Amino acid sequence: MVPRVVGSSPIIIPKESCRQRQLFFLCMSFKLIVISSPASIPNETELITSLFKAGLQIFHLRKPGMSKVKMKKIISSFPKKYHSRIVIHSNHGLINEFKLKGIHFTEKEREKRKMNSMRSKRKKGITYSTSWHLDNNSLIIDGYDHIFFSPVFDSISKSGYKSDFEISDFKRFFTWYNSGKEKQEKIIALGGVSEKNVLKLKSAGFHGAAVLGAIWMSKDPVKSFKRIEKKLN
Repeated sequence: MVPRVVGSSPIIIPKESCRQRQLFFLCMSFKLIVISSPASIPNETELITSLFKAGLQIFHLRKPGMSKVKMKKIISSFPKKYHSRIVIHSNHGLINEFKLKGIHFTEKEREKRKMNSMRSKRKKGITYSTSWHLDNNSLIIDGYDHIFFSPVFDSISKSGYKSDFEISDFKRFFTWYNSGKEKQEKIIALGGVSEKNVLKLKSAGFHGAAVLGAIWMSKDPVKSFKRIEKKLN
């Protein structure tokens, strides 16, 4: 199923040559995002700091159920120069206490909040991202900087979380999506992303990929990140 985009202008698919399509993807900025392990892991702060040092530009701090006090302590443990690379999934009020990159909204939170109200409260320079899953056939893009689309492959960290998509499905979707007047590079692949398949996502047309299991379930998270990054460069 190809999602229906809500909140954008009508898009007409042009008759582009394969060469034109290849040049577009070569010029496109592909974002590599790391999402934290939902559970605490040994030496987590040190490992994440090492990822920042290795070149990680966007880190999503996702700790379901964590208190504001504990999350504040985690953020405070990172050097301040890396705070602007952190997006928080909960305890959104911390955006007023630290110079963070942005806020992520789950689908449930998105449904509760009206985008007009969110825009009025949005701090300058703060990014908004949200999640979109396969059981929802309407892809809402207006007001968000990144849309996490999942699962693109069978999940590494969640047993039984399977993808029903083929790479050819994504290629058809992005041929349509990227043909608009304003090519909004905001759709991020999530679910089962690893060094073995990340290039398939880039060639399909995704604007970035978020990794979780491939990093935190590996013996060396930093080396795993570097291998994925190397594939993209």
